[in-house]
Amino acid sequence: MAFRTATVLLAFIGAIGASAQSSIWQNVPTNLDRSGSTPATLTPRQMTAVRAALAARSSHPGVWECDDGSWLEDLQFSRVSVAPYAVFLVEAGSGCARSGQGANGAMWLVAFNGTHAHVIASPDIGLNGWLYSVVPQSHHGLHDIVLGWHMSAFEAGLIYFEFNGVSYKAVSSATLKSEDSGNGKIIPSPRPSK
Repeated sequence: MAFRTATVLLAFIGAIGASAQSSIWQNVPTNLDRSGSTPATLTPRQMTAVRAALAARSSHPGVWECDDGSWLEDLQFSRVSVAPYAVFLVEAGSGCARSGQGANGAMWLVAFNGTHAHVIASPDIGLNGWLYSVVPQSHHGLHDIVLGWHMSAFEAGLIYFEFNGVSYKAVSSATLKSEDSGNGKIIPSPRPSK
């Protein structure tokens, strides 16, 4: 399952349009940046709203192909600093929507409008792996984000997302190569040939 998921994700990365590939990565740190999120505990009402919003999207599982509802049980929540209002990163717990090693998993970004949970990014548009960074650059009032996909001890795939006013969209991809010293280098993906 994890190999198939990685294969589908890499195909997705290769298909992303590459305009401004190099310049978009200039403000992205070369080391994991955890300052953009903090663990969160949701109220029972918020939990119910999030589960309902995710269950409504379960017909679009993305690359995980989870056919039972168990992936809704062990969710992990973080508040992400992408907006002046509450936006939560919801990560799948152990099970079919998380890789065997636990490093990569299905994720959703959920914003609240009063008590209603609205999914603004999900696995079906490539929100998989782990949160790498919240970037200072913003679009339509929400900060850009970068996700990582663990490929080996010294290499990760990165996807850059921008908010288009309704939801987040992948706009660029890169590879992060790390050294034993902890120094990293981001290598933007070339523009796909037509």
